[in-house]
Amino acid sequence: MKNDVYTDQIMNDHLSRSWANGFNAKIKEILAGWEIVQPENVNHYLMAVKDGMTVFLNMFHIPVNPHKYDILISEVVTSHPNQLKLWPEFYGIYYQDFRYINRIPTKKLNCFIHRSCPFRQSWFYQLVREDILDNTYSSFWSQNVTYDNLSPNELFDHYFEQNKIFEAEHNTIRSQIPFKNFDCTLEEAIIDSEKSLVIETYFEDPDMVCFTEKTMRVLQLPRPWLLFGNPGSVAKLREWGFDVFDDWIDHSYDTELDPVRRQRLILDQIHNTIPYTQSLLNDFDQRAKNNRNIFKQYQEKFINKKENTILENLKDELCRRTTRS
Repeated sequence: MKNDVYTDQIMNDHLSRSWANGFNAKIKEILAGWEIVQPENVNHYLMAVKDGMTVFLNMFHIPVNPHKYDILISEVVTSHPNQLKLWPEFYGIYYQDFRYINRIPTKKLNCFIHRSCPFRQSWFYQLVREDILDNTYSSFWSQNVTYDNLSPNELFDHYFEQNKIFEAEHNTIRSQIPFKNFDCTLEEAIIDSEKSLVIETYFEDPDMVCFTEKTMRVLQLPRPWLLFGNPGSVAKLREWGFDVFDDWIDHSYDTELDPVRRQRLILDQIHNTIPYTQSLLNDFDQRAKNNRNIFKQYQEKFINKKENTILENLKDELCRRTTRS
């Protein structure tokens, strides 16, 4: 069974693989003389400490409490008073001129889950309970680096201990873990589905909004989607100008803070039928093109302007703090 992680178009091509190294080096140059803390072989994380002050750079995610750092540099939307905001232009690194053939889909849904936890596993159980798994392009790899000593099946049993209400579903699907029921690419699976169900990397913290390639992929493809992310995620995408298919998806779940209730509100919509026609395919295709154009503009603004602005703002902030002290 071939793992679908990092084999799709967006993860093969997006700029984070090359850009992050250069940006990290420029930040280090500004912080010359500081104590640099950085995990080995990681290019998107950097913490620097000097005279009791901490600068924290983290692209793609941040710790639960970002406010403990004096200066935060991240694309994650937070209320940190001294955040140098990479967003929204940062997300231009995910721009992709996707190759696909837009056609009437044959499946109801798609849902891809790589990293497992009790809540993500509950989503997979829900697909079984809702009797939609056979009509869904789905993968569930049941992996977590915290438990790399456990096989996918053993980890599945481990997280079942916090999902006892799904005993029937667990026993039904256990022998098929790790699970994958398609051979095409992620993009092809999305195109051949009426709608996408996106389980984002982060979904519980109500005080931040964080996106990964999971959301960036569906925004650029011509299919409606449901997003299980941090509360307010859909509202932020809407604010940035993206078409979120409000006329086809009820995104009111986006304001629900409790993840269990938010899950239920999303599940209530997964069986809804979208009556695809050639006219609707054309409409959805134009929406995807418009969204991709936003990503393209973000990429141009980020590479040509926003990056330099962040670097200059960091210099100014450090100078201001040094002068004040």
